[in-house]
Amino acid sequence: MEEPGPWWAPAHLQLQYAGNIGWLSAGPGWAWWQQRLQFSLLLGYVPEFVGGPITGAAAKLTVAPFEIDAGNEIFVRPLRIGSLGHYTFGDDYFFKQPADKYPPSYYDYSTAFRIAAFVGASVGTTHDVGFLERIELYGELGTTDLEFFLHVDNPDTRPLFDAFHLALGTLLWW
Repeated sequence: MEEPGPWWAPAHLQLQYAGNIGWLSAGPGWAWWQQRLQFSLLLGYVPEFVGGPITGAAAKLTVAPFEIDAGNEIFVRPLRIGSLGHYTFGDDYFFKQPADKYPPSYYDYSTAFRIAAFVGASVGTTHDVGFLERIELYGELGTTDLEFFLHVDNPDTRPLFDAFHLALGTLLWW
């Protein structure tokens, strides 16, 4: 592995399917602590055929505290934990309920901003592919603040399973 570049230069491209950021999302990421602490800025999009168009942006922080060398240039990160903040753009979403549009306390939460937590794992290769030093595939199970509290407030009508989302993605390291 080469010396890290300047602190402001991204270390990877993150591509993600689902996970409460968008149907597809992508963006640059930075890493520290031997790539175990990762921060990514993602732009997400939900196309019309799956309920959109919706566009949003997320700041995602992930910690993978250890890595196992599985041999043959393969590594496993059996634990990835993290959180993210996501903002949905558009006139249909608001950070604070507009007083002229809804009666007081109609929405007790922001429809535009969500905080999420997740846990997952990843597997990857350190075999150089062109300019890429590593390719990592991950899966995550997470929940948002709203989904979690909706379950807590309504456990009979809102099953715990409905409070979680799945994300699948890849990190392309250079």
